[in-house]
Amino acid sequence: MPRIVLPLLLALLPLFAVADNTEANLIYAYHKKQSDKLLLVLRLFDDGTYQHTKYTNKKIYHDYGTYTQRRKRITFVSENKKRGFTSVAGKTYFVSKQGLHKSRMDMLLGKNEIMRPNDEEVYARDWTNNPLRKPEEQHPDNSGTLVKAPETPAAPTKTKENNYGYEAGFDAAAWVKSYYIGLTDKYVSPFTPIIDKHYCGPSCYYTVINGQRIEWDGDTARVELFSEFETVIHETVHHCNGFGNALIQPGIIIDMKRSERFKSEEVKAIIPADAPNQIFRYKTYMGEGAGVSSNVDGIFGLMDEFSAYQNGCTAATLAAEKAFSLGDEKTGKALLGQARGTYFAYFEFSLFIAWYLEFAEQFYPEMYKKFMANKNLRVAFTLNEMVYMQTLQKMDTLAKTPGAYSVYDGFAGKELEKHQATLNKFRVKGVTLSNYKTFITD
Repeated sequence: MPRIVLPLLLALLPLFAVADNTEANLIYAYHKKQSDKLLLVLRLFDDGTYQHTKYTNKKIYHDYGTYTQRRKRITFVSENKKRGFTSVAGKTYFVSKQGLHKSRMDMLLGKNEIMRPNDEEVYARDWTNNPLRKPEEQHPDNSGTLVKAPETPAAPTKTKENNYGYEAGFDAAAWVKSYYIGLTDKYVSPFTPIIDKHYCGPSCYYTVINGQRIEWDGDTARVELFSEFETVIHETVHHCNGFGNALIQPGIIIDMKRSERFKSEEVKAIIPADAPNQIFRYKTYMGEGAGVSSNVDGIFGLMDEFSAYQNGCTAATLAAEKAFSLGDEKTGKALLGQARGTYFAYFEFSLFIAWYLEFAEQFYPEMYKKFMANKNLRVAFTLNEMVYMQTLQKMDTLAKTPGAYSVYDGFAGKELEKHQATLNKFRVKGVTLSNYKTFITD
């Protein structure tokens, strides 16, 4: 049965390869021309970085940083403290074919775009080249060299008989599965058997935005598929978990011994009033009326999601590490960018589970006693949390930014610190990945 996934920004096909030191690919350029003397250009690269530049006929103002892609949603984080203009920094927008929008509703309606896509070569040049100036007026130190278009990989033969025009008999879903098996085998081979046996790719899951179900449209473009790697691992883990299991890592799956539980949405009665609006994933997974397992299946559903997020983030991180070891910096950065999109789920789901346990202890004491007596459930939580934290620390190392991922000072991270006593009681002391079988029952 297809599962609901968080809205992800649609990956966009690469238009140009950037001729600079990063060797990143420019995947899209947006612009907004306010007058003949004022132009804004936003460039997105496949290593998870962006450049946002304001041009006047006299000056150039520049911002740069990273962005997180989750289908239709994109969030920007600046690394430039002296950008000199109102940039996209710190903002979240929504993407349609018409451009970037401030709200999801505008995106769905395709109106009120704040910036529009543009594939004219002038917008693909190095940011130091001012499109408002003539070539002879450019700064002598800024060559404005044009970037080159990459070769387009061969695609299956197309006709006009179906969605993407593939020839009759072509099985797009099977081809996509083989693509992910190959990708996984190359960069993170321990997950290959998981993909092979429990595969859930784009044809298996769907996205729900404002109540609208968005199905896979049959796109087999490699750039689009590559951008979904972490999501495919995540959704495949759900299939592997089934009802009541928790995958810790390939080779370790624990039966959590499901028992009576209550809906996760009930914990709203004891949490801070602003939490639902401050925590990115709260409404999706804990919101009132949410039909996902993390709500309707209580702590066992929360653990299922915790397992899926951990394994998705871990697989992307390990794959990035392998790419770097092969000397493929561009692929390594792109995979690490996918891991960045889900790293803070560690803090969110640890907090959700802590809240759930505290609510159970107060209002469902008999259930709480059963949860605490359930060694399998507690071992699954302890090991999943342990592996997730190891992954965040590895992300710190790969990104060469100590503490950037293993320490989160957002709302969920700060709130989580207040509930460590609850989690300490729930964790199983002494359990490891090598001795866990001595702590659980079959």
